[in-house]
Amino acid sequence: MKKKLLIFGLILFLPFLGAGRIVNQAIAAGADSGNKTGNDILIIAVKQVSGGISSSPEARVWAGVSKTVVSLLPQDVAVPKEFSPSISEIAVQAVINQKEIAIRLEWADTSNNNSALRHDDYRDAAAVMFPVDPTGEKPPDEVQEILPFMGDEGHAVNIWHWKGDWQREYSIDNPLKNEQYPNMQVDAQDRITASGKKEDLFDTGEQLKNILADESLRNTSVEDLNAIGFGTLTTQPSQDVNGNGIYGNNSWKVVMKRNIVNDDMGDIQFVRFGTYVPIAFAVWDGQHGEIGGMKGRTAWHYLKMK
Repeated sequence: MKKKLLIFGLILFLPFLGAGRIVNQAIAAGADSGNKTGNDILIIAVKQVSGGISSSPEARVWAGVSKTVVSLLPQDVAVPKEFSPSISEIAVQAVINQKEIAIRLEWADTSNNNSALRHDDYRDAAAVMFPVDPTGEKPPDEVQEILPFMGDEGHAVNIWHWKGDWQREYSIDNPLKNEQYPNMQVDAQDRITASGKKEDLFDTGEQLKNILADESLRNTSVEDLNAIGFGTLTTQPSQDVNGNGIYGNNSWKVVMKRNIVNDDMGDIQFVRFGTYVPIAFAVWDGQHGEIGGMKGRTAWHYLKMK
C-alpha cells in the first residue's frame, strides 16, 4: 500500500516538471503521438511475423509495424538527477516470431556520441526494462506493484542496455583505446602466459574479465543486466540479448532482440506474463552530459503480445 501511494504521488507530481516543454522529436520520425502524456499507460502492440527477425533497424520487417510514441520523464528521484532530459520522446515498435522478440527504438539526436573511453566523454545510450517475475496482479494494477525506476528488493528487473560506444566497437575492429591512447605503457609491458597468450600486465579490468573493460567479451552492442533497486545494477554472467544501432539524419535507430524463452533465471520469460508484459524505457544523450541516473526515463507501459 505504501508503494502504491508513493507511485501515485510521483505520478501526480512529475507532469508539473515537464509542463510546457513539448518536443515532437519522435513525431518527426513518422510516428503518431496520440496526444499522450508521459504518465499515460500505453499499450504497444507486438506484431506477429513469420521468418527470421533481422537485427538491422532498417530491415523490411519494420516497414509494416506501427509506431507508438512514448514520452520521457525527468529522472528526479535518485542522485545524479536529470530534471531536463535532452530527449523527450521515442518511437517504439515490436515484433515477434515463433522464437524471438525484437524491440525497435527511434529518437531524434543532433549528435552521434559513440565514445566513452575518457572520463569527460559521454555516450548515447538506450535501455528497455522488464520485471523478471509477474506480480500476480492484473493490468493495470500490476505496474503499480513495481517501482518504475530500477525495481526493488521484492521485484527484480531485467534491463537491456544498448550503448553507442559498444556499437562503435562492435562495428570497427580496432579498439578505441588504441586510437585515443596510442603507445601507452600497457602496450609495451606484456607477458607470455603458459599457454602462449600475450597479456597486458596493467589492464586489470581485462584480467578480471570485466565486460566493461574487455571488448573481446562483447559480441553485441547490448548489455544484459539485472537490478533490485538503485545502486544494484549488475551485469549478467550470461549475455543473451543481441542488438544493433544505426545513426543517420540526426536520429538513432536501435534494435534489441532475444529468444522468447531461455534458461537464464535472471531474464524475463515472456510466456509467464500472458498477453500483457510490463516494459519501461530510458535514453541518454551523451552530448548533453547524461550518464547513470541522468537520463530521460518512462513510466511503465505494456507490450501486447497477442
